[in-house]
Amino acid sequence: MNYTEISNELIYKFKSEDELVRAIMQVSNDFTRERNKLGDYLLEEKFVAAYTAFYFTTNYPKFDQIVKKISYLKDILNDSDIVEIGSGPGSFTFAFAEYTSGEIFGIESSKLMRLQAQKIKDKYFADSNIKFISGASSVPSKNKKRVLVFTNSFNEMSESVAMDYIRKLQGDYILFIEPGTKEVFNHLLEIREKLVHKKYNILYPCSQNSACPLQDKDDWCHQYLKLDLDHDLKRLSQLVKINRKWQAACIHLYSLNDSNNEKQKIILRTFSKTKFSKDWQLCESNSIKELKNFKRDYSKEDYKELDEFLAGDIVNYEVIKILKTNELRVKTDL
Repeated sequence: MNYTEISNELIYKFKSEDELVRAIMQVSNDFTRERNKLGDYLLEEKFVAAYTAFYFTTNYPKFDQIVKKISYLKDILNDSDIVEIGSGPGSFTFAFAEYTSGEIFGIESSKLMRLQAQKIKDKYFADSNIKFISGASSVPSKNKKRVLVFTNSFNEMSESVAMDYIRKLQGDYILFIEPGTKEVFNHLLEIREKLVHKKYNILYPCSQNSACPLQDKDDWCHQYLKLDLDHDLKRLSQLVKINRKWQAACIHLYSLNDSNNEKQKIILRTFSKTKFSKDWQLCESNSIKELKNFKRDYSKEDYKELDEFLAGDIVNYEVIKILKTNELRVKTDL
């Protein structure tokens, strides 16, 4: 789904590129600086269209990158029903359709957002099993595996409201795809505790239900996604001065039945390469380790391939030498 296709289906037709740019910048300003006005953009067709033109086209491909990062997510989604809380114009909703033959429900309280989503559906996804609804009460009774997804919506609601959705909708799996900020991470830690108490197991990014090693620290766990943007979208990103090629996100996955991935090792942070090595911070068994990939342990081609690893990637490695407590010289599987 590219920028040109979406532009043709906006509920508001912009008179000029300059008008579109100004509208996107206003929406972005509400997100980042004037959050007390966050809901205002939902009240005008122009701002809903501006949001769709820029954020739909940079969120839609994001889900493919998430599935590549969490490979077992594909099996979880297969043949599941999916209920998305805060679907907006369908940025993620339509991407889900590539991974399941089950029913997909996008819950969105904004009438204009639902109108925009339906317009896109009628044009490009007419045969998909997607329904946009105004609230949880319109979701039918559960009759198969169900995945609940919060897409950039949990950060705008209280923990109790989110838990109410989870209680009513009875998800076998809960997936959060939220902005990669410290504030959102701390908010997720609050609901993490509640979900573990309700017998959910953490599948990603943690490998155990025990306390997060970054809890109560001046740091946070987030993941990075690298997107390929088409020419028009790259130009628009430059005009609005917002980098959407590199996106930080807080991605959390929980299961009511599956056990933890206790051997899972996830890159917490990548550092600028030194002359001799490429260094990472890793979370393994809910403890933090420092990994050093020494240049001399790889071929030239393989060493260059390490540049593609990002925070949030699941890796395997061979320990070559223990340098000090929780600092290892390793060779990463490619």
